[in-house]
Amino acid sequence: MKSLKARFVLFMAIAAVAPLLAYGVVSVASLITSTRQSVTNGNLNVATRAAEQVGQYLDNNLKILRALAADLRHTGQQPWQQNRILRNYALDFPELREIALFDETGAPLATSRADHPRLEPPSPTLVGSRGVWISPVSVDADLLPTTTIAVRLSGIEARCGGWLVGELSLEELWRLVDRIRVGSQGFAVLATQEGRLIAHGNPNEKR
Repeated sequence: MKSLKARFVLFMAIAAVAPLLAYGVVSVASLITSTRQSVTNGNLNVATRAAEQVGQYLDNNLKILRALAADLRHTGQQPWQQNRILRNYALDFPELREIALFDETGAPLATSRADHPRLEPPSPTLVGSRGVWISPVSVDADLLPTTTIAVRLSGIEARCGGWLVGELSLEELWRLVDRIRVGSQGFAVLATQEGRLIAHGNPNEKR
């Protein structure tokens, strides 16, 4: 009789505690899931804002080249005047390390350098409908990331078209990535569409 009574009491205790345990397990699981989702959304927002800043950096420099192209169209300037304009732009916008002007045949007309340009116009087959070409990211002799932007233009000294080409330094993107913090120990990484690493926010992994 006592054994049956003890079993009954144990059964009643389990029946009373089991729903509380189940509720606790479900609550903890739900909290973990919602916390993970919140952290994921927060990281996604950080990445989205950073990607917008990278896009703005490229767009702003593209606008600079377009403005320069507008200054060079239909002006009848002498080569020394074109050289002076390109050098002034390169001084005012140091992220554009070199700017060069080419005619339709690819012959150089002016450059921001003191000697011959190192840049070359792109193949017309690579240029999109907007008349813009952006090269894949490369690393220069100083181990700094760079890209080349080319803008199609027309009316250069009575010719049917030409190119304005600029070498854009991406070193500023390193600073942008370094400023991004994800939690207490997280960091950001910037890579090209092909998966090539451009910037790493972890100081121990920069090399």
